[in-house]
Amino acid sequence: MPGPTRQALEAEFAAGNRVVAVATRHAEAGTAPAAADEYNLRLAGLLVFLDPPKSDAAEALKRLNTLGITVKIVTGDNPAVAAKVCHDLGLTDAAALTGTDVDATDDERLTTAIRDTTVFARVSPEHKARIVRIQRKTGGDVAFLGDGVNDALALHAADVGISVDSATDVAKDAADVILLEKDLGVLAGGSPRDGGSSPTPSSTS
Repeated sequence: MPGPTRQALEAEFAAGNRVVAVATRHAEAGTAPAAADEYNLRLAGLLVFLDPPKSDAAEALKRLNTLGITVKIVTGDNPAVAAKVCHDLGLTDAAALTGTDVDATDDERLTTAIRDTTVFARVSPEHKARIVRIQRKTGGDVAFLGDGVNDALALHAADVGISVDSATDVAKDAADVILLEKDLGVLAGGSPRDGGSSPTPSSTS
């Protein structure tokens, strides 16, 4: 990728935007594309998607923190994007750990890393499930909130798997609880310590 394009890409990531590169290559008519065809591509441009947090997300996170619920972000997104969104929400200014970092860390060190890290980015479904399983060994209850196919393993691994009504069928099937509203405030409002009637785990991802 040319230097100016790489700089533009990094700038979009740093701004918290998601980016898809579009590239082309001539293909013979009547042949189905395959992964092996992904070479000598000509960059056509970048598609930039702005997906800002909900306006009430920061307040909901503050309420969860007040209730003693520690929030961890475990995502497949780009680390720079995840870190920027979390900064905007007031969660952390620390760098994210990536799936590569998780692979290079044994369970003992990962236990410490989970305690000291808020954002895990560019992680696989297996990484998500491993982080959940190791966190459960610390003795605290763990809830995992996810709505995609890639979240199913972690939803199964958690003490409480939470999804939303608009999630993929795979995620909803793996969840123990399905929220009818895609709103973190519902979780905070469901805690007995916040006046609700449903138990809330001490950690959510």
